[in-house]
Amino acid sequence: MDQIIQRVFRYRSPDPAKLEAFGFSGEADGRYYETEILDGQFRVRVRVCDNAFSACITDCETDEPYTLHLVESAEGSFVGGVRSAYEALLEKIAAQCCYGDIFKSAVSKAVISVIREKYGDELEFLWDDEDAAIWRRKDTGKWYGVLMTVSRRKLGFDSDEIAEVIDLKMLPEELERRVDGVRILRGYHMNKNHWISIVTDGSVPLGEIEELIEKSYSLAGKKVKKTKNLGA
Repeated sequence: MDQIIQRVFRYRSPDPAKLEAFGFSGEADGRYYETEILDGQFRVRVRVCDNAFSACITDCETDEPYTLHLVESAEGSFVGGVRSAYEALLEKIAAQCCYGDIFKSAVSKAVISVIREKYGDELEFLWDDEDAAIWRRKDTGKWYGVLMTVSRRKLGFDSDEIAEVIDLKMLPEELERRVDGVRILRGYHMNKNHWISIVTDGSVPLGEIEELIEKSYSLAGKKVKKTKNLGA
């Protein structure tokens, strides 16, 4: 079993348009991408079928399959180099050809689409457990949104049900007016004076969330320096 490919693509699904742009070509049994690694010593063939990834490595000299990189107990600089090059290729494909797919609620999926279409930003999975991801502005690098899964009890509700939550930036004075502890909460795992949390279960309409995303995006932008009015 290929544990590497399972880990890399665990919470990611392929985007057909991005696969094509990357160089995947369609065949009757799926889409394929083939390239060489380690200065042409090995050939890697990656397959996408029914939204699932698989891959194989072939020794270019012998034209035989190479599988030692999948044996966890296999050590040494050579097999380690093959394993690293293979994983780096898969990570590149995941980053350029996939979108995160851990979040299942209709509102979460709609928010992901809205941000992708309006700002051209994709979720960034920064943590190993990948139950949380962030959006950041390209120009400043600052976060303006966090999407995560968390127990409702940790949000202050009397339930252990897992909820999907979006965190957004908000001005402190507006936050004081808007937070009600039911629909809009103080930011979970963020500065509670500058961030809010919204459970993406439909309790807050998508249109309202879009307005709050726009404000959060603006707050993550470059600060404009105020100049004194010296008069005429």
